[in-house]
Amino acid sequence: MLHVAVLREEHIESIVSGRKRVESRLTRTRRAPFECVAVGDPIFFKQVSGPIRARAIVSAVRFESELTPARVRDLSLELEVEVCAPQAYWQGKLDARYATLVWLGDVTPLKMVCPLPPFQGQAWKTLDEAHPASIEMLAGGLVAV
Repeated sequence: MLHVAVLREEHIESIVSGRKRVESRLTRTRRAPFECVAVGDPIFFKQVSGPIRARAIVSAVRFESELTPARVRDLSLELEVEVCAPQAYWQGKLDARYATLVWLGDVTPLKMVCPLPPFQGQAWKTLDEAHPASIEMLAGGLVAV
């Protein structure tokens, strides 16, 4: 599967620089990328209201469900450096029930040369064989910088 994750510019810059090595998605409901992403999958990082800026390959992934505030605090201590998020991020996720933790490898900065259709407010989109036109457009519109 191919994934597009929407992030703020500063988070993408942290991924490209190598400071952010794990992308975390903690949610109250079961939604993508929970149990949708696998080792070897490519993830394209799209800037909020902007272009695709980078690509990474999933090197490891971990899913957790039935999270509690205590478990979220434990995750923050375990992954604070790799996730590259302030304590305010973790505090805001204390009510999360699901965690998707994605270790990023082979990060490549990219330049988008053709626009993507709007994501309609989605922060993560998974594309598979059911979306061949989107995959083709995405692959044809990117160049490494």
